[in-house]
Amino acid sequence: MPRLARRDVLRGGVAASVAAAVAACRDKRDVTDTEEADISLLRTASSLEVLAVQTYDKFIVSGVLTTPATMELVTLLRDHHDHHADRLRTATEDAGGDAYGNPNPFAQERAVDPVLPSVKDEPSAIALARTIETMIAETYAVAAGVLSAPDLRQAIMAIGATEARHVAALDRVTAQPVAADAFLKTDAALGPQAYV
Repeated sequence: MPRLARRDVLRGGVAASVAAAVAACRDKRDVTDTEEADISLLRTASSLEVLAVQTYDKFIVSGVLTTPATMELVTLLRDHHDHHADRLRTATEDAGGDAYGNPNPFAQERAVDPVLPSVKDEPSAIALARTIETMIAETYAVAAGVLSAPDLRQAIMAIGATEARHVAALDRVTAQPVAADAFLKTDAALGPQAYV
């Protein structure tokens, strides 16, 4: 019997977790206007990307990132989020909505603002970045099961997979085991109270 590589196991785990999230969320659709719900989710996703960009910009200019490799990683993650925000704003407009260009107020107030003043060094910056990346990845896993159009589900899953890879990259910086959990959880996902 051929041996499975860790990469194959992880790919299967991510695929299974996304499928499970989609299946679990299908029954939760109680919104009568699916287009409006899609637009709200896309705007929320945009707002989370903007939140990450603005938070990482603060890390970059503050001097808390002292290791060149970490500075390079956070800059790359920031650039990814900026690109994702552009894609999501375009998708929002294509779906008939108004693009949203501000950070998510719910996540800002509850996840970033209480912690940001205590970010005084690289480990604390990476810890907050990991919190943000986890929240985004898990929110997108839930959104994949709620979005009504296959192209929107595909787009949010692709971006969500990138966010999950961001978490793994940050885990490498802190010497945490990469993919300690084979399946993506959704307990850090934002709910409807955070939708914009």
